[in-house]
Amino acid sequence: MNVFKCIIVDDVEMAIVVIEDFIKKTPELEVVETFTKSIEALKYLEKNKVDLVFLDIKMPVLDGLKLIECLREKMGRNIPSFVLTTGRPEFALSGYQQGAIGYLVKPIEFKEFKIAIGRILDSWKKNSAVIDGIVDKDYFFIESDGARIKLKYKDIAYLESDGNYIKLVENNVDRLIYNKPMHYIESILSNHGFVRVHKSYIVSMHYIKELRGSEILLNGFNKIIPVGSTYKIELQKRMNIL
Repeated sequence: MNVFKCIIVDDVEMAIVVIEDFIKKTPELEVVETFTKSIEALKYLEKNKVDLVFLDIKMPVLDGLKLIECLREKMGRNIPSFVLTTGRPEFALSGYQQGAIGYLVKPIEFKEFKIAIGRILDSWKKNSAVIDGIVDKDYFFIESDGARIKLKYKDIAYLESDGNYIKLVENNVDRLIYNKPMHYIESILSNHGFVRVHKSYIVSMHYIKELRGSEILLNGFNKIIPVGSTYKIELQKRMNIL
């Protein structure tokens, strides 16, 4: 069973206690941190991978919607999923416009929590089933330029995200993928010799020529790939650097 990492951000301690108790009753979820200050949560999320954030909208200094906006500016689509919590339902539309996948109205009852989280987990399980179905194949299909295109993993050198789309570079041919977050593509490619090296880059280990400082040189490409500090240790492990 997959267990998804969560954090809770709310300036009211009791609100955190309530959600934390609900999460403990949900085997698929695990609380890794809680924050009463949104600025501290923002700093944490910039450096740590989390699957789901329970986020209060009305907070001092930096409200919940602004926190999501700041994360998106810094990390593009490589941000966690958000469930917004507030006592004011009129903020729901603004939350969904920012990309939230769920909404809970305070005071939150466990019944409502269970229904909302159940929908989210069902959706994630369906995505996992799709991914599991292609793990043993040497190819996959993507939608690009209005067509479904068959690609072999061995032909893909790297992927680059600019926040609006993902550019997939295959034998010096660029293909654009829309409406797919980087972490979704990463979950498909990670079992086929690919590694995340930066918030905006996934590269094929087969094409890596050398790691020089915080940059990667690729075989056959006049392209230098930056390596983010949070990804470097994992990259070195994959490269068997002692």
